[in-house]
Amino acid sequence: MSRDPIRPRIHAPDQGGPAAQTGIPYVRPGPRPGVLARGLVVTGDVVADEDLIVSARVDGCIDLPDHALTIAPDGQVSGQLFARLVVVAGRVTGNVTASESIELVDGATVEGDLTAPRVGIELGATFQGKVEMRRADAAVRVARYRLERKTSPAPAP
Repeated sequence: MSRDPIRPRIHAPDQGGPAAQTGIPYVRPGPRPGVLARGLVVTGDVVADEDLIVSARVDGCIDLPDHALTIAPDGQVSGQLFARLVVVAGRVTGNVTASESIELVDGATVEGDLTAPRVGIELGATFQGKVEMRRADAAVRVARYRLERKTSPAPAP
């Protein structure tokens, strides 16, 4: 299987793999990613320590600084995205930051800025914003700090 983040391998349902169970493309082989399934509406920030596939509607930021994030074709996110790798096939309104790469596939719609060392936009994707390919490290550091701050225990009184 390919591990190239710009061209993730997507299993067709008849080939087995996670898409056979979920019908949702995934980014890389290995442990099954977490899934926010179609029909869910999440209001607030999402923080996870695993790869994540979003088929739901999310109104808030998604922070996965060391993991892959896939916005499936029926996924809708209004908020900022921070991840190691981001693949968008659905709709995103907000800035997208990745430490490795961002890919907008055919059918994706993004309104916001893209920040990553590598950015791919396929024919058929809709994008409105600017692309920054130098400042990803600073933005990822901010995302890691936010993740550590949210998951660290509160100080004793």
